[in-house]
Amino acid sequence: MEVSLGVIALTGQIVNTSLRLKRVIDSFNSAEDAFVNLRFKLECTAQTCGAARQIIEDEEESSDAPPSLLRKQGPVLLAEIDKSLRKLEELLPKSDIKGKKPRRARQGIHSFLKSDTMATLSRHLDEEVFLLTTMLTLTVW
Repeated sequence: MEVSLGVIALTGQIVNTSLRLKRVIDSFNSAEDAFVNLRFKLECTAQTCGAARQIIEDEEESSDAPPSLLRKQGPVLLAEIDKSLRKLEELLPKSDIKGKKPRRARQGIHSFLKSDTMATLSRHLDEEVFLLTTMLTLTVW
């Protein structure tokens, strides 16, 4: 009886370990996609921020116009986006920043270890860019 309970417990541990390993392997396989998606998001962020900076600079040149929401809150929001981008940059492997093609396994390990932090920062970045896009829309209208 004790032997059968021990075997059942051991089987449960093996199943648990195999499921954890499967998740790790899945994160290795999806790491490259996650980095590609993050790069795309950063490119869109750069374009949006560039447009916002241009509008703020144009509004500052024509000082006779009343200050808009973007002119008042835009620099603060751009500073927050910059902080989020710097934190994300610290999380990326150095080879990604330098433009070298990293090994797939290294990306997987790095992505797995930093996935929660990257997801949190990515959500913050999404929210900040959404606010900035809303301000841009209001300014254009």
